[in-house]
Formats: sequence, structure tokens, C-alpha cells
Amino acid sequence: MPDFQQIIPTGISRPIYFMGADIYYFQHVDSTSNVALAMAQHDAPEGTTVVAECQSSGRGQRGNSWFSPPKAGIYISTILRPKPEFSDMNHIKLLAAVAMANCVSSISGLAAGIKWPNDVMLNGRKIGGILVETEWSGGSPQYFVVGAGINVNHTADMFKEAAVPNATSLRIELGHECDWDIVLQQFLIEMEKTYLIYQSRGFDPIWQQIKEMETITGSWVEVVALGHRFEGEALGIGADGELLVRSGDVVRKIYNGRISILSHNYHKVMPMQTKKVDPFAALSNSNKG
Repeated sequence: MPDFQQIIPTGISRPIYFMGADIYYFQHVDSTSNVALAMAQHDAPEGTTVVAECQSSGRGQRGNSWFSPPKAGIYISTILRPKPEFSDMNHIKLLAAVAMANCVSSISGLAAGIKWPNDVMLNGRKIGGILVETEWSGGSPQYFVVGAGINVNHTADMFKEAAVPNATSLRIELGHECDWDIVLQQFLIEMEKTYLIYQSRGFDPIWQQIKEMETITGSWVEVVALGHRFEGEALGIGADGELLVRSGDVVRKIYNGRISILSHNYHKVMPMQTKKVDPFAALSNSNKG
């Protein structure tokens, strides 16, 4: 294993069972996920967690950068090694989003929501995001690295300077600074709780929570996936974690893609009878992993 220095920051107690039992804490890294991926390749155990005060090259979905100023947010990546029957990348991504939303709600006392598939929202603005990466062998994932960013003590001036107009933080929403250690601990607790539910009972209990948290149903959205672009009405999240979008008289299942909300609470009389044939399903399923 690489020669990483293991430090348990003062004030962080052990989570419930295993998540974060081994925490590698850095003042500065390029990306916590880069470090965690290197450790996973060297057989680091499940639950191994990398935390940094600052990232120079933090990343989000589709190669986007993640704004990571010093000591402002939680920048964290955790290694998971799930059972083969519970190793769906889309499920892992969504359970992490549920854990983050529960963490934010617990800390703030406000209702956090999920913008499919990997953004956590508070009062209509983005407060956190998830990026899941893996290594494949023989068509199966060998492990998952769940990267997460939570905006904790960012100020409005920080977001303005970084040209991130649709972001918020716990500090902005609550009007005071938050204890960074407590937020980190709560996220690890929620991650472990949600992950263990998934490993013992499958995705359905997670899906039930997602249906209560998701914020996209009823919106008119633009979907870009696998080189295709179309618009439609978001109907909600399916039982396998896919986004259901009605475009014309077809309901399409989207497992991966870029979703832009063009209009919230879109209400338009559409035919209730829809074709059962889903021409997009084969494309979306081919990229499901």
C-alpha cells in the first residue's frame, strides 16, 4: 500500500461499524478520489476513507471540476467492496446521494432533496454532489470509490468569485459557521447506515427514500445521453434508480446522462396512454454500469 500517513482528526469519533474506521487525512491533495483509487488498487479494505481540507483538482460528473477551497467543505472519498449481487453503480451513486441528503437534513434541520442522479439540493440550490468510480475486470466492478463534496462553510462571496451561481452551503442557509468535524462524522454514519441497508435488503428501501427526496418529478427537462438529445417531462425515479422521462407518447428510461431542468413544475396535458416500447432503453442499459 502507498505510504500514506493515517490521522484521525480530533473530535471525530468512530462511525457505527466500519465506514471510516481507517481515515487518511490530508491538508491538501489533488483529489481525494485519486488517492482512494490508488489505495483500492493496493487492496485497502472496505470503508477506507480519504479526507482533505483542500483539493486542487477535485472533480465532479462529466469531467467538471469541484470547487474545493481550504477548510470550507467536506471533500471525501470512501472505498466500497459490495457483494456481487449488490454491485450496481447506479444504485451505489443514489444510495450515497440519499446518505448525503440525510446528513444535510440532520445537521441543518431543513429538508434536503436529490436532483437525479447525484446532486443534493437545499432550498433549490446545490449543496453537495457524488461521483462514483470503479475498476472493471471481466465485466464486473472490482470495487467502488465514492467521492463526495458537501458545501459546509462556503460564503456567498466564495461562490460568486468562483462563478458558481447555483450553489449554497450550510453556513449560508443557517446563517452561521458549522462544525466541520460533526458534518464529516454525520456523513460517514449516514453512508454506513444506507450502504448496509442496501447490502442486506437490496435497492427497494433506498428507492422508497429517493421517491420522498427527489426534486425533479413534474419538471420539463433536457436529456443528453450517449449522443442523443431530447426534451420531455420527468415522471420520477424508477425502481432500478433510472429516471423516467415522457417524450411525446414514449416513456424513456435514462440510467446515465446530463439532465438540465428547463422548467420546474411543468404541467402540460399529455396523452396518458404511452407506448410500452422504449427505443432508448437499449442505449441507456448499455451504459448502466
